[in-house]
Amino acid sequence: MKKIKKQIYEEFFVYASILNVQDSYESIVLGSCSVTAIDTNEDDATADVLEAGTEALSDDPNGIYINNVLSVRVKAGTEALSPYKITFYIVTDKGNKWEIDLQLTIKEN
Repeated sequence: MKKIKKQIYEEFFVYASILNVQDSYESIVLGSCSVTAIDTNEDDATADVLEAGTEALSDDPNGIYINNVLSVRVKAGTEALSPYKITFYIVTDKGNKWEIDLQLTIKEN
């Protein structure tokens, strides 16, 4: 599981890629995907740490495949409720489904 650290004030995009598992020329269908977050108590924290409406698609860094990276902006959060588990539910134009998790830790310096 990919691990990310941030301070409460920071806001930036995190992502999930299907580059290593996709079929040839397979693309993510943005409207069929979702991203959720739960806190360390396993309570829903989606509205607390993910900025609604910021889900976006991008291409792999080599430019070979299009729309194979799904991103969302992380925000706020509290140190006491971290680490958060962020889960990307990805659906592709070939009907494949992927669930990719990352761990977001809030740590004030």
